[in-house]
Amino acid sequence: MDETNETNEIFASDAMQIIKVYMQQKAALQARVLELEKENENLKHELQVLAEKHDKNVIKLDQKEGK
Repeated sequence: MDETNETNEIFASDAMQIIKVYMQQKAALQARVLELEKENENLKHELQVLAEKHDKNVIKLDQKEGK
C-alpha cells in the first residue's frame, strides 16, 4: 500500500509540473496574441493612411493630365 501512495504522489507531482508549464506557456501565448493584435491594428491604420495618400496622388495626377 505504501508503494501505491508513493507512486500516486509521483504522478501527482508530475501532473502538477505539467500543468504549471502548460499555464506558463498559455499565458505567454496569450500575451503574444495581444501583441500581434495590436501590431495588426497599427498596420491596418498605416495601410489606411497610405491608401488615402495614394488616392490623393491619383487625383492630382489625373488633374495634371487633364482628366
